[in-house]
Amino acid sequence: MSQGNLESIRLMTRELTGRDPSQMPDSEIDDRINDYYQIDMPANLRILKLKDFYIFNTQPNIDVYKFDDVDYFYVEPQAEVDDYNCFLTTEPTTFFNQLPRAQIHQIIGQGNGTQGPFTGTLNAMPVYRSYNMQNLNGEFPNDYNIGINQMVMFNAKMSGELPGNGSLAQVVVDSPNVITDPAYLPIFNPPISTATGTRYLDTGTLIGEVAAGSNSFINYITGQYSVTFSRPVPQGMNVEAVYTTYAPTRPSSMLFFQDQFYLGNPPDRVYKVKLTVYRRPSALINSTDKPELQELWQLLAFGAAQKIFERNADWGQWNDIQPALKKYEQICMARSMLQNAATRIETIYSIGGGSFSAANQPTTWY
Repeated sequence: MSQGNLESIRLMTRELTGRDPSQMPDSEIDDRINDYYQIDMPANLRILKLKDFYIFNTQPNIDVYKFDDVDYFYVEPQAEVDDYNCFLTTEPTTFFNQLPRAQIHQIIGQGNGTQGPFTGTLNAMPVYRSYNMQNLNGEFPNDYNIGINQMVMFNAKMSGELPGNGSLAQVVVDSPNVITDPAYLPIFNPPISTATGTRYLDTGTLIGEVAAGSNSFINYITGQYSVTFSRPVPQGMNVEAVYTTYAPTRPSSMLFFQDQFYLGNPPDRVYKVKLTVYRRPSALINSTDKPELQELWQLLAFGAAQKIFERNADWGQWNDIQPALKKYEQICMARSMLQNAATRIETIYSIGGGSFSAANQPTTWY
């Protein structure tokens, strides 16, 4: 049965828009079809066929993991860690109220008229590492960036300096070191990240007002550090470390924010994290390719026609196809609506087959 493949969708799109191959080649038609299929349609329709599990494995002492927002686009408010229920929220205040992260201010030494190094071990460990708040460039930045949520800081007071000659304190923050050796990565494409999360070393590089070429670092697990500032620290001025410690364990709560998962607390070992998500369908490339549901093909033709009219500001024809577009949306949602209609909404009394006990309840309640 050839009906419903990419070639059929192209033909129907041309019939709807009046574009022949000389006006719009197949490659451009395919772009509009896939624009609608992979971006517009998943955002508008919750088709059960696209509902899936999203699984990643934690790494010990790593609490922030990137979400694959290329292949997936919506995370449902439920999660499991090693098949234990895990509280999931998108509200940072709720998450951090449950697990406050009070910073420790520790004086680690005093200036002696030199840049350092100032070395030693923090009073408490392990410590949280900084992370990239906006998930910029897919990895942690290697230079000082406003997107860093700094969790480790060293500062040195600089009494006697004028603001015009520099800050009244030198500030150094951490940038976690990423493992780039392919021997440590089961998948080396892309070279840094894998499907199971980012691999970080136990040490972080100190960035900011550090001396060029100095070996300034922080070991997040042992608390060992060494910092050499870019300018001499005056005699008797305090040098301070600011950090937050934690107790590693199986995470019982999770924050989904800025396309990243934040675990509380950081894990003590490798755990499997499973979430329910909606994924994006795979692009239609070859003429014989078919959408994941047979009934989608006519919707994709109308969706592609809508994209073409939008790009040409042809709002008259755009409006003309809206009733048919809505009709095919309802046809494509019929299976999902029938399935959901027969599904009972779970309550705390129906979880686990109807028995109510502490054993089958989520770890954390709000």
